[in-house]
Amino acid sequence: MSAASWPGTAIAGHQKTPKTNIEACLHTLEAFHGAHDIIEIRVLRPGNQTDAGYFCLSSERELRAALRAIPPDVKGTYFVINKIDPKLLGRAHNRIKRAEQTTKDTDIIERRWLFIDADVQLPAGVSASNNEHDTALARATRIREHLAELGFPDPIFSNSGNGAHLFYRLPPAFPLTPEGDALIKDCLAALAAQFDDDAIKIDLNTANRSRIAKLYGTVARKGDDTTERPHRLATILEEPERAEPVPLDLLEALAAAAPQKPPAAKSITTDIGDRPHLDVDGWLAKHGISIRNGPEPHPAGGRKWTLAACPFNPEHDKSGPALIQYASGALQYKCFHQSCSANGWRQYRNHFEPDNTRTHTADPGNARAQRQEQQASRVDISKIPPIRSFNSSGIEFVVPGLIASGAVTMFSGESGHGKSTLVTALAAAIANGTEFAGRLCSQRQVLLLDRENGIDVLQERFERLGINDERGLIVWGSWLENEAPAPACPTITDWVTKQTPKPVVIIDSAIAFLNGNENSANEVREFMSQLRRIANLGAPVVLLHHTGKAETAQDYRGSSDFKGAIDVGINIRNTGEGELGKIVLKAFKSRFSIDRELVLNYRNGHFTCDTRPNAVSRTVTEQLNELLRNNPGVKTAEFEKLGQHLGRQRARNYLTVGLQAGEIRTVKGPRNARLHYLNSHFSGSTLDNNA
Repeated sequence: MSAASWPGTAIAGHQKTPKTNIEACLHTLEAFHGAHDIIEIRVLRPGNQTDAGYFCLSSERELRAALRAIPPDVKGTYFVINKIDPKLLGRAHNRIKRAEQTTKDTDIIERRWLFIDADVQLPAGVSASNNEHDTALARATRIREHLAELGFPDPIFSNSGNGAHLFYRLPPAFPLTPEGDALIKDCLAALAAQFDDDAIKIDLNTANRSRIAKLYGTVARKGDDTTERPHRLATILEEPERAEPVPLDLLEALAAAAPQKPPAAKSITTDIGDRPHLDVDGWLAKHGISIRNGPEPHPAGGRKWTLAACPFNPEHDKSGPALIQYASGALQYKCFHQSCSANGWRQYRNHFEPDNTRTHTADPGNARAQRQEQQASRVDISKIPPIRSFNSSGIEFVVPGLIASGAVTMFSGESGHGKSTLVTALAAAIANGTEFAGRLCSQRQVLLLDRENGIDVLQERFERLGINDERGLIVWGSWLENEAPAPACPTITDWVTKQTPKPVVIIDSAIAFLNGNENSANEVREFMSQLRRIANLGAPVVLLHHTGKAETAQDYRGSSDFKGAIDVGINIRNTGEGELGKIVLKAFKSRFSIDRELVLNYRNGHFTCDTRPNAVSRTVTEQLNELLRNNPGVKTAEFEKLGQHLGRQRARNYLTVGLQAGEIRTVKGPRNARLHYLNSHFSGSTLDNNA
């Protein structure tokens, strides 16, 4: 592939040195980190000076300002790829300064990424030529294809400016242990043994937990910027819509191919528990699977069976599909036809044992299911009493029309739209048994579990809302010696059980407490089951969550299991110009009768209900209409900036949908720019359904 085919590469005839792309930088950080992770930005200056700063990704204004302030002559700008201890924010709070300390391995609280760096072999301080850079990108492509054949999901594929990077998401709760570290090192060593040559080598130093990577969107500067060896913009070339984690057994299988495998990396103890080695000979015999050859020694250690047939396609028997058991006990099924590349050991075993996967046998929940099945076997279905024979006190509201006992209520919205302020004001009203926006709250204790905010943010919010340290409002935050625990830990469930009436438990926020991927149905379901256990004790549970940029994430972000697990879902939207003003609450799910839409006015720390008939008449679409009407001939990027207080993605969607509906037109401007105009016949109906 030629250099001109890759974004960010140089082309014949030296181009002007590229400049930092702030939007690409922010996109990079969002791709690797959660919205409320603490991230380190590290800048290498001339003279070997290192600057560093720590930011919360939600502090977008400060982050943008810091990135803009980085001088254009720095050697490179980097970020830490794994999750950092939030306490480090205190080192350089939302600013970059001369570094006294940077992130160490012991500061990492979650390892998320397997980082593969196809590194061009060059003298220090020299940029890669176009051909060398091209070779690195092509090598990374080969590695990606090889790992795909092993069953690995799609990675984030990046151009570092001088080489190529691949990032694979690690399994949730990947162990922060010497064994886990050794597994990552062995994965890299196995790839190096297969793909290294004199021109390109796999960097084995990316295995440390506190690894930094080039901040994509910034310029890679090694040596002078010349036609032969130009400076380039580091960019993300390809990324999956959702980064799926690599199964642990595939990592173990890859690591087993390392030339010199340390004993510590042979297996990993996880929260699932150790897995005994499968008796492969017995298993094959049990299922009547014909063997063409084997077992025989495998070059990477372990044994290999060449099978007579592929169960997924009988036409694939000629090349002899294989089953490999590595020295670690990890198993791999491999059919050498491209159409079977997605079929690994799990799929192979499921074909013969559909109810006996590794996940099921190891899942402690499976034992619970077996106990439930045994208990159910003693039930006479014909004697189950009718539903009306049970006594029920009905739905008990703690906040009329909004929050009910024994229910899980989710408030979602964009960052900065007031959901934390709103819920904190609700919490104080419940703790005091006072009114909130004209609704008398049922007095009871409130426990706010907060991993979202620092103590300074909470104190400012309390002062703004006029909240004192009421005895009924308990805040368990990250500033305490022991961080707020999982919502359904024994300490909390025992406390809830003893309280009468049942207290309100608030979780701020979902992503801060979810120990996993918010797009994973299984991980979201497991997390939400904790909230359901508290609600089943009779407690009202309130969850704060974020919306996303995609059209499908306007109500909430992540797996649809969030919506499936809640009783009430309420989207919060602030229509004020850059500060809290008019806040619209709109229900997108309710299992019982609540207020479907409310408009609240916020002023001087107080919320009041706007009951005027046309209180919601000025929708987001209508505000965007007015922006476009007042700014005819605006470009897309300019319009997004004008409408950023309503959400850049909403502004972008508005233009897209309006063009499709014929309600917005474009005119070709200078340098092929698209200039947008609102048609005179505009009705707004189509856009109201898509804004």
